[in-house]
Amino acid sequence: MKKFYIISFLMTACLVMTGTVSAAPEGAQMPGAAETVQAAEAAQETSYVSEHLPGASAVYVSGETMTFDDAAFYGAGYATDEDITAQIPNQYGMCAVVLAAGQGTEVTLNNPSITSDPESYSNGVFAAAMAKVTINGGTIDTDNSSGHGIDTTYMGHVYVKDTKIHTRGETSGALASDFGGGFISAENLDIRTEGGSSPGIFCAGSTIILLKDSVIHTTKATGVVVAHDHSVVVLDNCEVNAAGNAVNGLQALPSPESSEGSRFFMFGGSLASETGAAVAEGGGRTEVNLIGVACTPGSEEAISVTRGIMTVNLWNTELTGVIHCEEGNSLTVNLYDGAVLTGDVTGEGEVVINVFDGGIYNGSFAVNEAGEGAEAPVPGTFDDYLMSDWAAGALKWQGSTTQTYVNSVEPRILENSAACFAADKTTAVEYDPEVYDPSENGVDLSVLAEKSAHGFTYDEVFGGAESRGGAGSGESAGESPEGKSGEESAGDSGEGESAGESPEGGAPGESPAGGSDGESPAAETEETVPAE
Repeated sequence: MKKFYIISFLMTACLVMTGTVSAAPEGAQMPGAAETVQAAEAAQETSYVSEHLPGASAVYVSGETMTFDDAAFYGAGYATDEDITAQIPNQYGMCAVVLAAGQGTEVTLNNPSITSDPESYSNGVFAAAMAKVTINGGTIDTDNSSGHGIDTTYMGHVYVKDTKIHTRGETSGALASDFGGGFISAENLDIRTEGGSSPGIFCAGSTIILLKDSVIHTTKATGVVVAHDHSVVVLDNCEVNAAGNAVNGLQALPSPESSEGSRFFMFGGSLASETGAAVAEGGGRTEVNLIGVACTPGSEEAISVTRGIMTVNLWNTELTGVIHCEEGNSLTVNLYDGAVLTGDVTGEGEVVINVFDGGIYNGSFAVNEAGEGAEAPVPGTFDDYLMSDWAAGALKWQGSTTQTYVNSVEPRILENSAACFAADKTTAVEYDPEVYDPSENGVDLSVLAEKSAHGFTYDEVFGGAESRGGAGSGESAGESPEGKSGEESAGDSGEGESAGESPEGGAPGESPAGGSDGESPAAETEETVPAE
C-alpha cells in the first residue's frame, strides 16, 4: 500500500494552537509549533484528503473566517443508508468535499481544485446554516451520486466567479439549493453535467440563483430546474443547452398549486433543448420572463404544460412550435414589444394568449388583442432583479434547525473529516493511509495541484478507461463532455427538498451578504492557508 503524506494536518494542528498562519523569515529556526508552520509553508503545497468514512469532508469550517489559496481538496466521505434516506447530506452538507456551516462562517477559496471520489456521496462545495463561501477561479469536479458542484441550504450564501464545474454522477446538478433556501451569485462559469437528473441549475424553495456570462451544457438532464415555492433564477447573457432523452431547456417542478409560485428571468443569451420543449411546467405555479432570448425547442412543442399553472412573458424573443396545455391546467402567454410566437395550441387545458403593442402571433388560435395604449410591464434589467421582494437580504431561518445540526450532524463531521477548523478549535484525527489509501482506487493525488482544461480527465484522476468500466477519457476545453455508457435518464431531479420560509423584504440593490450588483464581496481574512 502506498504511503501518502499530506501537510494539511500539521497545519491544522498549528491553527488550533495559534489561531493563525503567518510567514516566518527564510531560514529562521523556530521550535515547536512555529517550526511546523515554517515547514508547512516551505513546502508550498496544500492538499486536503478525506478518508472513506461516513460524514467525512476534506475540509470542514465552522464559526471561523478562513482563506485557502491554490489548494487541492479530495473528498471520499460517504453517507450511511439512514443518512441518505433522511437526506442528511443535502440538508446539512454532511460529507461534502469542502463544507462551511454555521453562523459567522466565511470561507474563501482562491483557485481551488475540488474533486470527489466515485464511491463517495460528496457535494463539491456546500454552504449550510448561514455560512458564506466565496470561490474565485479553479475547478470543481464530481463523479458520484448526489455530487452537486455547489449546494446551499438553510440560508447559506455562495459567491463564485471564473470557475469550471463538471459533474458526472446521477442527481448531481452543478448549482443547487435544497432545504431552507439560500443564495448563489455566479459569473463566468463553464458548467457541464453528464448524469441523469443533473441539471445545470436546480433551484429549490426560498432560494435565488443569479448567473451571468456563463455556459450550461447538460447531457442527460434539463438545463435549468425551478422547483417549489419562492424560487428565483435570473440569467444574464448565458448559453443553456440541454441534451438527452426528452429533456427541456427550462423545467418547473411540483409545488403546491395554491402557492405564490416561482419565477424565472432570462436576459439575452440562448435557451435550447435538443429533444424537448424550450419551456415546460410540470407542477405548481411558475412565471417565466424571456427578454431578448434565442429559443430553440428540440421537439414540436415550444411550450408544454402537463401539470400546473404557467405564465410566459416574451419581449424581443421569437418562439416557434406547438403550445401545449393538458386538461385541468392553465397557460397564459403575453407577447410584448418584439415578441413573435408561431404555432398552434393543442391539449384541453385553459390557454390565453395576449398580444400587446409590438407583439406578433402567427397561428390559428384566437388571441386577445391588447390594443393601442394597453399597459405592459417593463422587463427591467438583470440588476433590477438582483434584489427584489422575492430575493431579499435575509430569509427566515428556524432556530430548531441549528440545534438539529449541532446535536446530530456536526459531531460526526468533526470526528471523521480530514481537517476541521471549528469555533471550539476541535480537530479531527490525522489522515491515516493505513485506513484509507486513495491510490487503491487508481487515484494519483499529485494531479490535484494540476489545473486541467476542464476539471480532471478520467485517466488523470480515476486511473484510466479500463478501471472505469469503459468510460471516456475526459474532455478538452470548450468541448461538451462525453456521456457515460448505459441508457440515458429522462426527466429531471425530484430530489424531495422541502421548501423553506418566504423571504423577508429587503432594499432593492442590496446584496444578501454585503455585496452589490452581483459582485462577490471580499471576505475578511483572519486565517490564511497558503500553497503554491
